[in-house]
Amino acid sequence: MSIVLRDYQQEVIDSLIETESEKLGTVIVPTRGGKTYIMREYLDLIMSKPTLDKQIVVVVSPRRALNKQLFSDINIDGCETIIFQSDTKINHVDEKDQSHTAKVMRKVSQLTNELIKNPAKKILIIVTLASCEVLFNILAETNLRSSVTIFDEAHNLVTKENSKLTDHNSSVMLNSDAIRYFTATAKDASSEDYSMRNEARYGKEIEKISPKRLVEAGHTLPMYVTLAKIKFKKKHVKDGKLTEEGNVHALVDMIKQHEKFCKKQQAGVVPAIILAGSGSKDIDYINDEGKEKLEKIGYKVFKMLSKEGTGKTDAALAGFRSYKDGKKILLQFAMVGEGITIPDCSATIMMRSLSGISFIQYGSRPCGREESEVKLKKYGHVIVMATDGI
Repeated sequence: MSIVLRDYQQEVIDSLIETESEKLGTVIVPTRGGKTYIMREYLDLIMSKPTLDKQIVVVVSPRRALNKQLFSDINIDGCETIIFQSDTKINHVDEKDQSHTAKVMRKVSQLTNELIKNPAKKILIIVTLASCEVLFNILAETNLRSSVTIFDEAHNLVTKENSKLTDHNSSVMLNSDAIRYFTATAKDASSEDYSMRNEARYGKEIEKISPKRLVEAGHTLPMYVTLAKIKFKKKHVKDGKLTEEGNVHALVDMIKQHEKFCKKQQAGVVPAIILAGSGSKDIDYINDEGKEKLEKIGYKVFKMLSKEGTGKTDAALAGFRSYKDGKKILLQFAMVGEGITIPDCSATIMMRSLSGISFIQYGSRPCGREESEVKLKKYGHVIVMATDGI
C-alpha cells in the first residue's frame, strides 16, 4: 500500500532511518499528525531490507480498541500481522476471552517455531501494554528478538507500573534491537526517573514536529476554544457538585452553543460530537434519563465506558462510526485520548477543564481535515465548561 507522505512526515522517517543504529529514541508528532502513517512506512522500510536476519517487529499500544485500529491501518506486504493480548493481568476473564488468549498463545508459539525453521518469514505483532511483558518473555524463551519495538501513545509509560517496561533489565529492553517511543508530547511524571525527558529510559528526541507545522501543511485545522458559561438552578447542585440532572443541563447547553458556532461559521451543524468527560477518569456523567433528553434534541447517543467491557465499548464505537442518519454524540471519557480515530467529529465537549497532554489529545479530535468530507470551514471546535462543578 502506497501512502503519499507530507513533508514533515517524511522528515520524521528520514530521521528514524538516520538514527536506526541507536538503541532508544523518541518521536514527537502532535495529535492528528499521522503517527500511524509514519510508523507504517518506517516499518515497511525496515521489513523490506534484504539483509534483515531478525524478522519480528512489535508495536505496543495502550488499549485493545487501538490494537484493532492499528491492525487495519498497518499493512505491510509480505508480512504476517497478528494481535497478541494475553488476559493474565485482567481480573475478570470470561470463557470467550480465555479461549482467545489460548488461541493467540498457540499462534505465537506456532509462528516462533516457523521463524526458527524459516529465516525469511516476517511477522508484525501488535500488543497491548498489559500483555507486552508476556509476549517478550515468550520471545526470549525461543531465542527470538524484535528488530524494532514501537510504543504508540508512549506517554502511558510514565506511571510507576508501566515504567518497568523501560527498565534496562526488562524483557522488552533485553529482547529488542531498537525501541522507538511515539507520542504527541513528551510527558513529565511525578518522578523525574519516569519522565519521558529521561534520556536513559527513552533516548534522545529523534524528531519533534510542532502543531504549527500541521496547520501550515493543511493536515489539521486550527482549534477554536469556547469557554461555556452556564446558568444553573438549585436542583442542578448538591453538596457543591453538579447532580446528574445538572450534568445533562450543562451538556445540552454546550451542544446548543456548538450548533450556534457552526451556524456562525456557515458550516451547518456537523453531526458528530465527542464528550470528553474528566480526562483519564472513566465516569458516566449521563444517566438513561439524560440520554433521552439528548435524543429529544435530535442526537443519537453512543456510550463508551471501559468498565462495561471490551465487547460493549467496541460495539459503541463501531455504532458511532457507522451511524449516518443524523446528528450523533459519543459519550466517552478515557479512550478517545489514546489515538482512536473518530470520523465526522465536529467538536469535543469537556465537562471539566483539562491541561497538558489531556487537552491536546481530547481537544485535537475535531481538528482533522482528511477523514471526512464534512468539516467546519475554519476551525476544530472545543467547548470547555468554565467551572469544574459549582
